[in-house]
Amino acid sequence: MSIAQLTNLLYTLNDENLQAVQKFVVYLSDTQGNGSSGKTHRTPGTMKGKVYMSDDFDDPIEDMKEYM
Repeated sequence: MSIAQLTNLLYTLNDENLQAVQKFVVYLSDTQGNGSSGKTHRTPGTMKGKVYMSDDFDDPIEDMKEYM
């Protein structure tokens, strides 16, 4: 299908369906990425130092002792 044929079909859609097509096209554009896997590139280590885990994270919770 050519772009001209697709454009002609778009003119036949009502506003609701046209918005759905727009959202889908934006989704396809966003997921296309670099073309390899459809995923966008993420840089490892960008959250380093921003996440904190308490030293007692793995300790049993007092309220749950009767179930353990």
